[in-house]
Amino acid sequence: MARKKKDKWLICGLPACGKTSLIHELANLKSFKAFELCDLDELVLVDVKKYKNISDLIAKEGWDFFRQKEESIIDKTIKKEKFILALGGGSLTQQLLANETLNFICLNLSANESWERIKDDKNRPLRLKGREQCLAIFKRRDELFKKVPIQIKMPINVLHLTELMDIEPLDEESRLILGNKA
Repeated sequence: MARKKKDKWLICGLPACGKTSLIHELANLKSFKAFELCDLDELVLVDVKKYKNISDLIAKEGWDFFRQKEESIIDKTIKKEKFILALGGGSLTQQLLANETLNFICLNLSANESWERIKDDKNRPLRLKGREQCLAIFKRRDELFKKVPIQIKMPINVLHLTELMDIEPLDEESRLILGNKA
């Protein structure tokens, strides 16, 4: 069997685990310039155009509309040649995990810590469901996250991440940008 290409990556994890922040950090590094770096929530907002944030979109259009948009954008993105896509906290599916052309990274964060990070954030619509319902949702999602082969504990060590992803070593400029973060 041929070795899986390391050009198509999906980053998953509970809400507020750092998926979007990681994408933004990688965008500053030369080693990742060959990748299209995407955040699913940002792509949904660009696609829909009339909302400033996900909370407004879900309040006006509903969760089903939002999930359909996510699915459509994921389907388009995974057809691209070289990308790293930060998924939404609830967009990982068994079907995606079964896609042998994709590579996955899960950023680990406990359900309680995820709740603590989103509970007062007005841009996190899931918080409106309340603590107990969110924790139950996070527990269900965690069953899928456990199936992801690369698990990363927070905080992220980007040098280690490049090794796990089999990306070319970081250039000197990228190492300087990272400083003590690497």
